[in-house]
Amino acid sequence: MSQYRIRSTDLFTRIDDNLNIQPKSIIFIAVEGNETEYDYFRNVDKFRAELGIDNLIRVEVIKRANNDTKSSPESVFDLLCEMVDIHQNGLDASKLKELIPAGYDIEFIENYIICPDSLPEYEIEDFEGKMKAKGIDFAYFRFLSECNRDSDHFCIVIDKDSATHSIEQLLNVQADCSKHGYNCYITSPCFEFWLLLHLCNVNKEYADQIEELKSNKRVSGTHTYTSREVWSRAKHSKHISETAFRKYYLNSLKDAVDQAKEFETDISSLIANDELGSNLPHLFEKLLKIE
Repeated sequence: MSQYRIRSTDLFTRIDDNLNIQPKSIIFIAVEGNETEYDYFRNVDKFRAELGIDNLIRVEVIKRANNDTKSSPESVFDLLCEMVDIHQNGLDASKLKELIPAGYDIEFIENYIICPDSLPEYEIEDFEGKMKAKGIDFAYFRFLSECNRDSDHFCIVIDKDSATHSIEQLLNVQADCSKHGYNCYITSPCFEFWLLLHLCNVNKEYADQIEELKSNKRVSGTHTYTSREVWSRAKHSKHISETAFRKYYLNSLKDAVDQAKEFETDISSLIANDELGSNLPHLFEKLLKIE
């Protein structure tokens, strides 16, 4: 990777605002979608108390730039690896080279990272302001590097999306995750199927359209079959607002976990076969303490 793709979130400020209570564990998630999946898991963290998630467990969705459209399984895995590298080893000044504002160089960044007290305060303020305008917030990066704990977990959330993702791709990414001790969560055919499990009894209401859900063909310039069904019920676009999450997903998450067990939940079968399903219940059973 020639430069950092990660952009700041407000996790560290949210933790500071929470009476400086530090989490005992953070679930770091790299997601395929820049809106739907990102919004969904951010809301899961916001509504931890209502969902019954331990207050000392946080869910942090790794944010990338809005114009970063790299969403292949390999790119999602690479984004997670980037975060883990910062988490364990701190920043690499050379990866910030292409983002450096005029008037600054690698030597300045190295000094800034290693010994910021050696630099004039006005230069630091100017540099941080210009970098923050690019989405690079060093307070966030410091937080990531300083919150390193053995209890943190790392995972990716991707679609089966057989139209664009080959079985070989998915197997390779699953193997890479296993090699590094990360979790890989896959939904077939796409994340919207996981959302649909919150919104209705899929087996009952789509008994005659199971094949349509599986094939998930594009039905308009905006929707595939499954995303259209989600839109028809929840009336939100790719963006899931806090209001929409509270109305449509908050109180039905446990039902979605239970209903998902009527479909495929084994990751090997999800990759190899064209079956509806998701192994996300394995994540939520841990978070929600479901026996």
